[in-house]
Amino acid sequence: MEAAFINNIGRYRRYKFDSIRDLLRVIRNKSHHYRELPQEIKELLGSHPEGFESYFSRRFPKLLIEVYRVISSLVSVLLPPKRHSRLQCNVMSPLNLFLS
Repeated sequence: MEAAFINNIGRYRRYKFDSIRDLLRVIRNKSHHYRELPQEIKELLGSHPEGFESYFSRRFPKLLIEVYRVISSLVSVLLPPKRHSRLQCNVMSPLNLFLS
């Protein structure tokens, strides 16, 4: 990631750069506060949501499918089978940012 983007994300919160959880937080937070970003950062990320999704997909091409696999495996382990299908729809809704 570009130095300007890294400097911007550290401005409001401390993130661990070796944490998938923190990467997901960065994506969520920058998406929710896109309108408040400096123009320089908006230009790096591109338009929202298409360019934004493309920015992160190019840098982390397996992120979406890996998060899906983790969530799916947790759902199948933690819940009784008849609740899986209903909950998977609810659990996956945050990922719709990238799917819609």
